[in-house]
Amino acid sequence: MKKINKFRLFKNFIFFLLLATISTTLQYDGKREINYKIVNSLEYDYYGTYSLGKVYIGNHKFIYDLIGKVEDNDILIVDIRNSDDPDMQVLSSFEVNDPIIQSEIISIMMNYEKRNPSNWERSSRSMKVEWFVHNFLYDVNYQKSHTTDVDFNNKDEKRYDIEYQLKKRIKKILGR
Repeated sequence: MKKINKFRLFKNFIFFLLLATISTTLQYDGKREINYKIVNSLEYDYYGTYSLGKVYIGNHKFIYDLIGKVEDNDILIVDIRNSDDPDMQVLSSFEVNDPIIQSEIISIMMNYEKRNPSNWERSSRSMKVEWFVHNFLYDVNYQKSHTTDVDFNNKDEKRYDIEYQLKKRIKKILGR
């Protein structure tokens, strides 16, 4: 019989507890309406608006040139979808803690992908969970240089998928 590693068992328990907390926290109660508007990026300097401001999406140069020139509530997103691991990076994502606001921004990103197709493939659900985890880690001062911005790259699609991770961990515990 395989010897049970108590630390590993405890670590897996904490992981499952965190996943359950995330799943419960992200349940939308339906009491607040998600509002956002897409604008024609060729006529304006921004891509869309959400309930608190504008959302700018563009390449590194475009976005980094905007830093310090936009309103405090505006969101800057770097489009890195033409890389080997397609990605969209929300700068200073730790400042957005409201799940409804996050959903508005994610909806704008998904619409941007529909209008400008690429190999970027992320689900809204996985992005909400990843954003929650990034903000949680930022709030507990864990690797702030890596959790200040959230990167929605393709490789992380399943990383925050609760069902996938649960099955993976159970197989590992059982030695399969």
